[in-house]
Amino acid sequence: MHSDLMFDGIKAEINQLLKNYLENMEAVSLREGLAAAMHIAAAGNNFLQSNRFDNKLAANEPDKAAAVAGIAINLIYLCASIFEPYLPATSKSILEQLQMPFLHIPDEWTADDMKPGHEIGKAQYLFTLIDPKKEDEWREMFGGTQAERAKREEEAAKKAAKKADAAAKKAAKRAASKTKAVNGVLPAASQQSVESTATSGAKAMDVGKEPVDAVTDGVQQVTLPTS
Repeated sequence: MHSDLMFDGIKAEINQLLKNYLENMEAVSLREGLAAAMHIAAAGNNFLQSNRFDNKLAANEPDKAAAVAGIAINLIYLCASIFEPYLPATSKSILEQLQMPFLHIPDEWTADDMKPGHEIGKAQYLFTLIDPKKEDEWREMFGGTQAERAKREEEAAKKAAKKADAAAKKAAKRAASKTKAVNGVLPAASQQSVESTATSGAKAMDVGKEPVDAVTDGVQQVTLPTS
């Protein structure tokens, strides 16, 4: 394998980070362990960028390009193991694409677990595409401090409770109206409608008149045809 000071440097850097990762995981410091794993992945990205790993390198310096690719692939293999406690499905997908079994995390990484000539499977996306519309929604849900998130949750709970209370009052009002109708008591609006229908086209009876007087007045208003 191609070896020079730059490649020895990346191995030393990864091993120092790996030691930190193992210490944190053994101490069940999961947050710190994840941070160490992220640092290992970032070191791999920096390694590729610093060596300008592209088609130009492969055309002009094929031996160096092959060595860079070998170290990078072995580092990806290591990442599949160190991220497994956090991203098990993603780690499984990486192993399937590499066509390699699970790597027991070593005390010292030598960058040669995957040998030259190993056949890699078909590449696949590790993560689904994130809808840009979700950005504001997730920022609202997960952004800010813990106190700010707790305040938003409290406000949302109060709003939901208020909405539920209004719906309950509306339902109770409808139930009360139905109960009155069953008992023969019509709402005011219904009474007005019935009264309006009953008196439509007729003159209201004068208050204070006896029923007989009212009938008499009505007869007097009728014009009988003459013979």
